[in-house]
Amino acid sequence: MAGYVRNTEPLSYDRQTSYTLELKADDCDGRVSDTAILTVNVRPLCQPGWTGLIAYSLPAPLSLSLSVCLSVCLSHVSPAQAGAALRN
Repeated sequence: MAGYVRNTEPLSYDRQTSYTLELKADDCDGRVSDTAILTVNVRPLCQPGWTGLIAYSLPAPLSLSLSVCLSVCLSHVSPAQAGAALRN
């Protein structure tokens, strides 16, 4: 037996991270299937881009520690290059 399950409104990771559904199907003759359990895991919305990028201008001999992260969405990945330069 095959079929489709559709949601009637968008799922929001912020509202709920997973849904557990109990499914039953019936046919034209009124026969009902056993209950099947379906769990839908909702992923957070992917927001690609850089975080932690801050420009600092410090007098010598001070040092700087910087944390930078690039987030990519697997469905939107294309070849890219990234570089960093430290200047005095």
